[in-house]
Amino acid sequence: MNTNEVTTIICARDAEGTIARAVLSAAAEGGPVIVVDDFSSDETASIALKAGGEAVSVIRPTEHRTLGYARSTGVAAVETPWLIWLDADDAFLPGRIVSLLNDAESNQWDAVWDAVDLYDGETENFIRRLPMPDFMSEPGYAVRLFERNWVPSPAWPLVKTEFAKRIGYDESLPTADDIDFMLRSVVHGARLGFVESVGYKQFAYPSSLSRDLSHQRNWLAHVLRKFDYKEIKRLYSRTGFDSLETVWALVTVALFRREAEGALDFMRVLPPLIKGEGRGLWGLSDEWRRAFQRGTCLLILAEDLALAEKELARADSMERTPEALNNWGVALDRLGEKKKALECWRMALEMLPSYLDARLNIEANKGVRITEIPLRRLASRSEY
Repeated sequence: MNTNEVTTIICARDAEGTIARAVLSAAAEGGPVIVVDDFSSDETASIALKAGGEAVSVIRPTEHRTLGYARSTGVAAVETPWLIWLDADDAFLPGRIVSLLNDAESNQWDAVWDAVDLYDGETENFIRRLPMPDFMSEPGYAVRLFERNWVPSPAWPLVKTEFAKRIGYDESLPTADDIDFMLRSVVHGARLGFVESVGYKQFAYPSSLSRDLSHQRNWLAHVLRKFDYKEIKRLYSRTGFDSLETVWALVTVALFRREAEGALDFMRVLPPLIKGEGRGLWGLSDEWRRAFQRGTCLLILAEDLALAEKELARADSMERTPEALNNWGVALDRLGEKKKALECWRMALEMLPSYLDARLNIEANKGVRITEIPLRRLASRSEY
């Protein structure tokens, strides 16, 4: 397996504290390394060149714009058949390129993603493994990325260079460019691979843009609005998902797009539900989801708060979950039942101590945060 066929691209801005680690891990894999220095004000470029030697070249975009623009600059400079992404504050595990290249060529994939080991950026201590969900390897399941990012490493795939240049990166996006690339790849019928091998070390920092949930959600909504609901419905139907799974997907997309009225409209055409069924990827019954999502939509729209409270209470009666408790508390708070609302938020936080929405509601003593989408119940990503 010839690793010289793969170019590692590292987009970096003011990354002098971590760039050497990233470059050294990439250079050790073999093949050229391109550092896209996005107009750093520190010594990022010189440190990268010193760390990587002849393997490294440093280029700059024509101007400082967005991460999407920096990615496009990097892709345009690649001359090898394959490219692979690495963040400036992360590192490859040894053998990552050989492993992914073997997987991609054996299966004729256009792009492939792997699992991740998560480390604390300040202490460099291991936190936990972010595995690849088993279902992502099933035929057609890449379409389910429209419902949620199930992949632990959306930004760091190995990609055929010709394919990356054809699909391109949205140069207007300051973030969510990775999800945008994945979704447009699905629409274009790409052959995407998702493997269980672990090849990437992600270092988590509190100041990281990816930790800003509000910022991420706003740009995810922007990305999803690129795709017509009819187009998404066709993709699910063509892949073989039934009408119930397809409608739930559309409900979820509408909520991520911040279109609660559209989500309610889709729920009005839900096929008949069978009691206790429908847990699937979400780990929740269809009946629970209908009560939770309907109550949540009414809450978001501030329409019929009494009915919203009733639906969320019904969801809680079927199965106690942190998100139903949180949103039920918001409904109670808006109906003037502050004591009961606080009780709901406290129970939610007891169930899930890392639950930000419930904690912020308690701290504000007011229902300021609604959880629009059910929380993740897979180990591949955080609870949000």
